Amino acid sequence: MSPPAFADDGLNHPADVPAAIAQLKRYLSEPRFKIRLHDFVTDEATVAKRAVEALLEQHRDVSPEKVSFGRLLERIENAMRRLVHLYAVASLHADAEQARGSFFRTAPSDGSGNVDIEFLHCLAA
Repeated sequence: MSPPAFADDGLNHPADVPAAIAQLKRYLSEPRFKIRLHDFVTDEATVAKRAVEALLEQHRDVSPEKVSFGRLLERIENAMRRLVHLYAVASLHADAEQARGSFFRTAPSDGSGNVDIEFLHCLAA
């Protein structure tokens, strides 16, 4: 079975990253944006996680050859790009409370309430 064709879904267009970073910095700038910051980061993490899950689901029963597997990895990296940039910027600009409240909590759970470590490793790679 061959892998499904990759659609150009427009995820993480390069122009979107600077705009998202600007929005993140605005929310990090003042404590009054605490809820907006949390919602923004949660939404970004959810979008990235769903995009990666959809890509993996498309290839669940496929035995990929080297080229298609490499392309899948590129697509996963693309789906995560914006979130990775946001976490990198936040690591420089967020204070301890913001980091605990908006970034650590938004890491997906493994279903038992624990942070999904594999997902965090994916972010760090």
